[in-house]
Amino acid sequence: MENDLKEALSLPDNYDDSNVGRATSFSARIVLAELYLWQKKWASAKPLLEDIINSGNFQLLDSYTSLFDGTTENHSETVFEIQYKANTGQPELGNFSTTYSAPNGEGYVPGGGWGWIRPTQDLVNEYELVPKEDPRLNYSIFRLGDDFEGQIFKDVVNGTGFAVKKWVISGRTGVEIEQNHPWYTSANFALYRYAEVLLMYAEVLNELGDPSEASRYINMVRARPSVSMPPISNHLTYDEIFEAIRHERRVEFAFEGKISFDLRRWGIAGEFLRSPDRWQNNVTINPQWGGNFFKFKDGQHEVFPIPQSEIDKSGGTLIQHPNW
Repeated sequence: MENDLKEALSLPDNYDDSNVGRATSFSARIVLAELYLWQKKWASAKPLLEDIINSGNFQLLDSYTSLFDGTTENHSETVFEIQYKANTGQPELGNFSTTYSAPNGEGYVPGGGWGWIRPTQDLVNEYELVPKEDPRLNYSIFRLGDDFEGQIFKDVVNGTGFAVKKWVISGRTGVEIEQNHPWYTSANFALYRYAEVLLMYAEVLNELGDPSEASRYINMVRARPSVSMPPISNHLTYDEIFEAIRHERRVEFAFEGKISFDLRRWGIAGEFLRSPDRWQNNVTINPQWGGNFFKFKDGQHEVFPIPQSEIDKSGGTLIQHPNW
């Protein structure tokens, strides 16, 4: 992986309009930097992230919601963005996120939401409420009584009492909906955003012994105009900065496919998932929702086992992970 990504650093910095969406040299940099973070090679990740920051090509969008509602695409915050299209005659070229995210039974989206992801009380509790409520809570999660384009969220399926608001696109914003297959939209999906570059860089600085400078990059993310959360202190310890990064990544990237990998990379997945307090408010509704997480085994469940079929096909070259 490392060799492939190093070769990919020679990709163009940008493309013409007919090739928008192709991986750039900056895409390669952030993926390689993330690989180094997994290996705790902080000094190797640092210049890659600095190249992105110092390039002048990227900045945070003022509007947090415009990152997810399909109204703004291939913009200055995305480092690597998946391109989707609608009404091409090939529905599978569209984005399915709205359908699987939108709460079922509420009638918010043309294809009907499936509500596959349901936020827990623990996630809601992660958002700061004082000295003001973090706007990202309202931008990301439906709570009982919330109004979405004139329709009140009621949690009619008796779920957790919450639902995903990110990615929910009704079609009224001008985003294209697949006419014959309204489960798909044309809204793009950002795999890596500039906000992640800043938080990765803060993590690197903290690990290299500069928590004060790390706080500056955390505060850049918090200072987005539509978020505008109070800055954290620049006199925090290593542990306090790590906790601030953990918190910020969880609320900034909620439902963007980051938290599972973050917990494993930090080595705290078992501790996080086995905490009874984390699930108690939802387990009372359905015990199965939290049950499997309590069984997480450190040293084993951070990775999947190699499929036996692949081991067989390798002729003995592949060896199963010792804990599997």
